Amino acid sequence: MFFDIKLMAHMLIWMTCLIYFGALLPQAFLNQKLKSVSGISDWMLLGALVGYLGESYYALCLDLPSGYKVMLPLGLVVIIFMFFQKFYYCGISSNKMVFYGFISIISLALVCLPITFKNIFFVGNIAGWIGAAMWSTYKLPQVFRLYKLKSVKGFSFLFVITLMGGALLELLAVFTLNLPTQTAFNAVYSVCINSILLLQFIFYRRVA
Repeated sequence: MFFDIKLMAHMLIWMTCLIYFGALLPQAFLNQKLKSVSGISDWMLLGALVGYLGESYYALCLDLPSGYKVMLPLGLVVIIFMFFQKFYYCGISSNKMVFYGFISIISLALVCLPITFKNIFFVGNIAGWIGAAMWSTYKLPQVFRLYKLKSVKGFSFLFVITLMGGALLELLAVFTLNLPTQTAFNAVYSVCINSILLLQFIFYRRVA
């Protein structure tokens, strides 16, 4: 029985991580198609970068299940690719705040590497809480941006619907496997915030 629960846990973790990673790809492809990243809030992009960096450190430092250790760094690569899309299509001069934010965050992550090797458990835990905080807030700027523009142009519907699928699956894992409180909070919050984004697609779809 213990083996079955453990196997189920790893399967749900892999499925959730794959869905969250897959959710990023439609937005990256849409950016490429439109030759623009204007549909994404700058603050959401920066928040996603901090979140993926924090969660990647967390997964690797604390030796979390392989699904996290593989898919979180891959998600980080896609987020960094979106930054390069933004700088290439929109230019650095018109996005100085984002550029300096990107450089500062990446530099801080690199500076932390030597500290990490000496205090791997401490850094891993701190990074995990930072990542969790970002997951709880990084989509709010996008919600406010869509509300302000009354348009979802440049923002991928597949990105949101796939994230919703991942959040529902994670919520299922929370109740099935009795996962920690912070995981439950993140899952419930993610379902709520993605529901708001889906409603915005319904209300603003004629303008998109």
